[in-house]
Amino acid sequence: MRALQKIIRLDQIRSYLQSPNLIPDDFLGGLTFTTGFYKSGWDRSPKHRPANLYWIQNVEDTYAEYVKLNVNEKREWVKRKREEGKIKMEEVVKREIEHENEYWTKTMENSKKRDDRASMIDYLIRKEKNEYGFPKFKMSIVEQCSSYNKAMMSTSTSPFTERAWIGFRNKLIPEYNQMFSTLRMQRQDTEKHLSIDVAIQTRQMDIVKTIFELLRPEGEQRQFSNTTVTNVNNVNQQRSSSPSSESNSEETIQNSNIKDENTTNLNFVFENFLIKYLPWCPTFRNPPFVNKDPRILWDDDFLMSVLIPQLREEALYLKNYPAPIDTVCGAFLHGGLNNKRVFGCKLCNNNNNNNNNFQNIPSQLYSFFEVRLHLTKGEHKVRMINDDCMIEVYPSLSKLVDNTIHPGQLFPRNKPEVFFAAGFNCNLICNLLN
Repeated sequence: MRALQKIIRLDQIRSYLQSPNLIPDDFLGGLTFTTGFYKSGWDRSPKHRPANLYWIQNVEDTYAEYVKLNVNEKREWVKRKREEGKIKMEEVVKREIEHENEYWTKTMENSKKRDDRASMIDYLIRKEKNEYGFPKFKMSIVEQCSSYNKAMMSTSTSPFTERAWIGFRNKLIPEYNQMFSTLRMQRQDTEKHLSIDVAIQTRQMDIVKTIFELLRPEGEQRQFSNTTVTNVNNVNQQRSSSPSSESNSEETIQNSNIKDENTTNLNFVFENFLIKYLPWCPTFRNPPFVNKDPRILWDDDFLMSVLIPQLREEALYLKNYPAPIDTVCGAFLHGGLNNKRVFGCKLCNNNNNNNNNFQNIPSQLYSFFEVRLHLTKGEHKVRMINDDCMIEVYPSLSKLVDNTIHPGQLFPRNKPEVFFAAGFNCNLICNLLN
């Protein structure tokens, strides 16, 4: 308030000096000023409009000097003051520009420091591993923790050091564990009412989600690695003046290197190139349920230490020992026939074969994607597709005609359909729940 009481608006000067008719406009020509802005809100009354603001003390001193002059002296005085004021205002404008540039430069620097701090927090969370060498935290749960959100919204521009990480981690772990247990209990209560077929596909979806969560940190760690190196270097530069700081920086680098060594095991969790074999793995098609009940959730330790390693072994076997091309699995994975219309519906063929003397000729041929759509959306309305029992493949027909491109052939249009076309049944959950 004191600062506001020391300045005066241009339209208030005449009334303030109690001389409304004796002050020419050039009276203030030698004074420096700044321009005010609208006050916040919707008030646009004249007293709140932008105006030139002057220091009251300068106005009073200039006025006292002005009234002592005679008419001729006032004319020369005004001319001289106008020139002086022009030079002063040029300097003022220059300083304002420098100040504004410095302000925005500082603002951008602080914004980058806050972004680097947030990136470092994310990087350290994602690098944490459990006893199996897998990611310790699920980011979908971490993002619901108040300690994480508070840290990410912090206005601090200080580097996030190892010491800060230890304190933050000690707060995050109990909150994360409580949130994890709460969400798990809520989900278990919801899924205990699912039908068997929906529950089976839900467990298969858990496998898919877990594998993708294990694969995702590979790219994310590479993304954050440059930020981490930069931040560590900044810490070293800022603290190089004190021996204790140097030792702390070396400890931070050593700890980071140790964690990087621990992440090497992650590259062999479930490789990207094995994803296409996953829906054909026996354990994926017939998973081991808790108490033989697919409604009961698996424990994360069982998923990562038992089930997913078993699936990886089965996927590698399918890759290294291709199934025969006259099987659905072999035709799809190794025969390159998935987009050719060489697949038939066994359910339709079984019905037609009773009245057909040419049992080896299918009544209708589809691509792999089309025959699966036929099973789920056609007259059969299959809720869970068993490819071996419901689909027949005729690889010899692919040599008779080139049917890789066929008028009216259907292809996947979105991600769920891409998964469905690859042999996954999990995406049917959406339709089944509806």
